[in-house]
Amino acid sequence: MATKNINELTEVTAALADDKIAIWRAANGDTRYIKKSNYLADVYNKTNTYLVDPNFTLNTAAKRYTTIQGALSAAAAGSTIMVAPGTYTENLTFGANNVTLIGSGQPYYDGTNLIGGTIIIGRIDCDGRLGATIKDLGVDIRTTAYVDAINSDASASGTSNIYQEFHNLICIGKGSTSAPDYGHGFLCTTGGGNVIKNCKFYTWYHGVALRCSNSIVSDCYFYNCLSDSVIIKSD
Repeated sequence: MATKNINELTEVTAALADDKIAIWRAANGDTRYIKKSNYLADVYNKTNTYLVDPNFTLNTAAKRYTTIQGALSAAAAGSTIMVAPGTYTENLTFGANNVTLIGSGQPYYDGTNLIGGTIIIGRIDCDGRLGATIKDLGVDIRTTAYVDAINSDASASGTSNIYQEFHNLICIGKGSTSAPDYGHGFLCTTGGGNVIKNCKFYTWYHGVALRCSNSIVSDCYFYNCLSDSVIIKSD
């Protein structure tokens, strides 16, 4: 197996025919692959793709950022943001519609810490942003002032359905049953059309709380949720 560094990511191929790039490898050996041809098309040949790595030198012209929020603030509608492995202590707010945020892989939780992949220490707010998509990262709010990991609300969008998607996430909560610290791994207060798939929620009051319709929760895991794993109340 040949290994070489390409643009701050590690390419691992057994042969050129494999057409793979390994963009994250976990301690247990699990590897997240994307097709090399897709990566070249999506990252190098598109003007609406942003890269985030704390080791970068900030270069807004080349769409290279050292913080995720910097990229989110700059991203236009329809953009993709790809985030390198590491821990990012920042609260995130989506600024445009149809923005996709992709981490380097779902971290592993050892019961104390998140390990590997892309880790957000803070909350993510995608209220009112149609088509927001978040994939392949972890959110840990235990040391922050916030109680919910991901907030979604359609009221600011002017439509009843917001069509957001959340895939392959892991969210760690504070494990409290009393105010003000009880919270939700994912909270959607209004609007529907959301998809939450292959996500893990640890130590929340509610793992997923939906006050909406036309949403899908699929292949998710809930650990030590103190009230309900999933609570749904239709609009």
